[in-house]
Amino acid sequence: MDASSIVKNQEWEKKKARSKEIEANRRIRLAARVGITQAKDGSSQLADLELEYTMALNRRKRLKEEHATLIQGELLKMEEELQAKEVFRAFREVFEEQKDALDRRYRTVLREAIQDAIYLSARNQQLEAENAQLHDALAELRDALSVKKVPGGSQRRQQDTAAT
Repeated sequence: MDASSIVKNQEWEKKKARSKEIEANRRIRLAARVGITQAKDGSSQLADLELEYTMALNRRKRLKEEHATLIQGELLKMEEELQAKEVFRAFREVFEEQKDALDRRYRTVLREAIQDAIYLSARNQQLEAENAQLHDALAELRDALSVKKVPGGSQRRQQDTAAT
């Protein structure tokens, strides 16, 4: 049974109780009038006091029921608020966990990217050094070839130097 049906049920019960109270008061007044007309010896004051007392008891009972209904309504409202806060707290915890996991993942990816950049930079320097050595070796080989005397020597040397 949900909160709204409980409140509606309590309101219906309250209306039934109020109806019974009104009927009881009407009967008491009717009985008091009959008692007042029959008792001329001063018992009319007693009947009036009994009527007032009964009406006060009925009013007190009605107020207690209204008070209990109000307390029940506030209690249901507070329970709903508590449930909403618990849902929000659970959502926030899951969000924080996901945020932390994502943060750890990004940090790992960043660390790996930095390591890759360092490795690639070092490898690039190695390749540049090897490339420079190969250029030097090539230049030495060309010089060695150009120094060698080949038949038709001066033309060949000019062609080699022009090619480089």
